[in-house]
Amino acid sequence: MIIEQSTGGYAGAMTGEYPDHAAVPPDDGVRLTTGQLARRLGVQKGTLRNWRMKGKGPRYIKAEGKFGAVAYRRCDVAAWEDAQSRNRTDGEGPRRQPAGEPA
Repeated sequence: MIIEQSTGGYAGAMTGEYPDHAAVPPDDGVRLTTGQLARRLGVQKGTLRNWRMKGKGPRYIKAEGKFGAVAYRRCDVAAWEDAQSRNRTDGEGPRRQPAGEPA
């Protein structure tokens, strides 16, 4: 398993589901731990746990068993991040169309 060494930040708590138009990039085999993704998004690890329980946030992979390890595929994180982009701050406007998609 390849774990991404991410030092970048993506501030702000984001929620939501994948829209139908979200293009999912191909799986490159890179997986992020909960800690790595929390740092990337600028949220606490507990926030990611809460999102998982509520069905929010990026898709994840969980090993079998009650205490199985959780990992996030980089392609799922990228698709989720793209789905969070907005044109307006009030939440009323349309979501930004991904590059290459018709408006």
